[in-house]
Amino acid sequence: MSRATDSNVISGPLARELHRLVVSHERLRSWRLARELTEVRVVSSERSLRPRTLRVDGDTLLVRCELDSPDGSLSGLTQEAWSGLHLQGECEGGATFTARVADITATAKGKGRTYGVELSCDAWTFHDRGGAPLLWAGITDATLPPGCGNLTLTRPGDFGPGDHYYLAGARYTYCLLRGARRGEDRWILAVLHPQDEAELDRELLHRDLSSIAFCFGQPFRVGVLHGLRAGGGRAGLLKIDAEDPAPGRRRARPRVAPVPHRAGDAPWPVALFEALSGALSSPAGERARKEAAVTAASARFLEATRETSAEDAALKLLRGACLAARAVLPAPPGELLDAPRGAAQGRAIALIHAAFSAVRLTPRDEIDAALASAEACLFGEDAGALSDERRAAILRAVLVALVAKAVEYKGPICTWEDPSRDPDGAWWRAERSDGGDVTQRHTALADGEEPPDVREILPRTSAPKVPIEGLVATIASFAESFETQTDGQVIGRVRPVPQGQGQAPMYKLVVEPAGRPTAQRLLFRIEETGNAKIRITDWDKARTFREEARLMTFLDGLAKSEEMRVILQELIILAEDELTAR
Repeated sequence: MSRATDSNVISGPLARELHRLVVSHERLRSWRLARELTEVRVVSSERSLRPRTLRVDGDTLLVRCELDSPDGSLSGLTQEAWSGLHLQGECEGGATFTARVADITATAKGKGRTYGVELSCDAWTFHDRGGAPLLWAGITDATLPPGCGNLTLTRPGDFGPGDHYYLAGARYTYCLLRGARRGEDRWILAVLHPQDEAELDRELLHRDLSSIAFCFGQPFRVGVLHGLRAGGGRAGLLKIDAEDPAPGRRRARPRVAPVPHRAGDAPWPVALFEALSGALSSPAGERARKEAAVTAASARFLEATRETSAEDAALKLLRGACLAARAVLPAPPGELLDAPRGAAQGRAIALIHAAFSAVRLTPRDEIDAALASAEACLFGEDAGALSDERRAAILRAVLVALVAKAVEYKGPICTWEDPSRDPDGAWWRAERSDGGDVTQRHTALADGEEPPDVREILPRTSAPKVPIEGLVATIASFAESFETQTDGQVIGRVRPVPQGQGQAPMYKLVVEPAGRPTAQRLLFRIEETGNAKIRITDWDKARTFREEARLMTFLDGLAKSEEMRVILQELIILAEDELTAR
């Protein structure tokens, strides 16, 4: 998952097209397609069709043609007979199309045994003459947070830094661009077309878009994708069969993403997608089994986001957690089941425990309670006192943790106690927390803009400072007492901890023997949590303070503790050894 941290500069035709999409994405809605057909045929079939016209209505491709009915009746012109058949054809001017039939929307009796039909197609591609596109772009109904992406567009008015996303998959690269219309954000999906491929792999594209939806914690629809050449000319249209997992159902419950993605955070959804894409590429053998389990688990996660009932969401998340568990087990027994239904009660708990053991996670009591409660619901028994919402939240975190382990994602996840951070003593520990070495950041230059001078790449930077007033300043004054109370043999100081942009200021209280700064000891860490409050960790347990009186009581107890006395004696001995050595 590790990548270089340098910012990649995007220039030339691709940068120009990304900027053009942000400021004029409404042109994607306005294009209409209507052509005369010169040829149309049914793939792997002897059916003979006479071509008429092709047009697009919304997301649907409508193909009009004529055919002969052997018996002169409509018996063969049914949805059952035509649904799923694949068409190929050519239009006037040399454009080509491929499509999958969904339905017959109109029939009209012609001469003799001839019928005119209109075939409605739900997955289709239209290629105009003139070569492959630079990218494919379409408007989505996604709602994403600004300010925590990894792509910046430099043209004035194109929002702020990190307001867009650049997701590099194992084979295809995607951009999610933040546009605006009438004061509302609109997110545009751009798929960069590889130069060595004539057509995009529809199955891979569908899987990648599902993975992106999982990483942001929300299913989203993509309309027709427009193939755009350098300069804005259209090369074609593409509609994949990626549909809402629960069409027509209204979401009444809040969504929670699998990983943090707030303004100022590292681009964790991007890192999770890159881990997913890399782990699921070129599946074979054992990898194919893992891909099937991870893909099915993430699908259950997305289905749960559309449930209006927390109980129904929890059941889907239980099934997803069981699938994710099978993805991390080296040789799961039996077939890949979508749910523990039909098995002995308690099987889900045993499966999750085995998976946790395999990836070195420790189940907590809350997790066992949620699993037992969800299983009881599944078998129609009393689910106990655990609320539906909390049960769903815990199972969501279990599913995400196991998927993350399966694809070797090493960043933070959203837990049930606080979706924005790991709880104290959490069972999930992020191996990487700053995001700096996880994913690249990209900058798309405006038209005519040159890459920056190499001497200006490094921004002006200064060291963080310790506040001169407030609770942190009180602790700094306490630190100064170590030197006076030990006759100068132990030095105490509050030191700022370097933090990423937008992260809460952090400090640490350290003590060291005089003359030997490398032998310093950490006493505790201090985090400013807002509203004039601080949080102290790494000394017995986490504590939050707002009033100076409570902080002074804590510092008094620390100063007089047996543990502190031992620490000071050890440091004084080291200071005396240093003085003797001189």
